[in-house]
Amino acid sequence: MGERRDRLLRELREVEAELPAQVGRLAPADLAAGRYESGWNGRQIVAHLASMEWTYPRLIEMARGVVPPPPRTLPTGGAPIDGYNARQVERRAAVPLGELLEEFRRNRARLIRAVAGMEESLLDVPVRAAGGTAGTLEAVLRFAAVEHVRGHLADLRGAGGGR
Repeated sequence: MGERRDRLLRELREVEAELPAQVGRLAPADLAAGRYESGWNGRQIVAHLASMEWTYPRLIEMARGVVPPPPRTLPTGGAPIDGYNARQVERRAAVPLGELLEEFRRNRARLIRAVAGMEESLLDVPVRAAGGTAGTLEAVLRFAAVEHVRGHLADLRGAGGGR
């Protein structure tokens, strides 16, 4: 394996373990508190993370040329992506927290298998995620699947989860 791919895999696995651990430290009242991005509570943040996770292996398929990139006309950031995110969270409103964590874990495992099985040279291929984030595959995966999740983990810690 390559050094950069190994580092990315390590980060992906760390985040995979951090989410359920952080959620497990939260009291039910902290999970229900609506003081997060877009007014989301802790459970809704977990729903958001679960809803996004399936998209990341597609970035590898894009880098390989197996699937086309999203249309160039797709807006970057702002209301359109916020609306998509809100719809995905709403679709999971009745899904139990344990099932949301399992959805995240299952899709994260798929991403880890995809990264482990890819050629390291793909990390240098330019890609653009559906939300508009663009750069090398390595940069987009690190931003979306590592830093984005860690940002929401910080949101959860701010709700009393740092005990």
